[in-house]
Amino acid sequence: MTVIDKGKPKIQVNFEIVQMVTGLRFKTNAPPKAGRWYLRDSDIKISRNKLFLDTGIAHDSPGYAFERIE
Repeated sequence: MTVIDKGKPKIQVNFEIVQMVTGLRFKTNAPPKAGRWYLRDSDIKISRNKLFLDTGIAHDSPGYAFERIE
């Protein structure tokens, strides 16, 4: 996966989507770094063109929404 910020590639990481008892989990090999929490392991919700990563919104942590670029 390549994260693009302002039209330029910013970081590239490997990821996998794992089926858990409670739903899907997004796991990456991204190192922890402030401002990149969307790249860390999180719950995931997927539709045809959108992806939502929940890093703990029930505990006031952020959630991140992404759209497919075609």
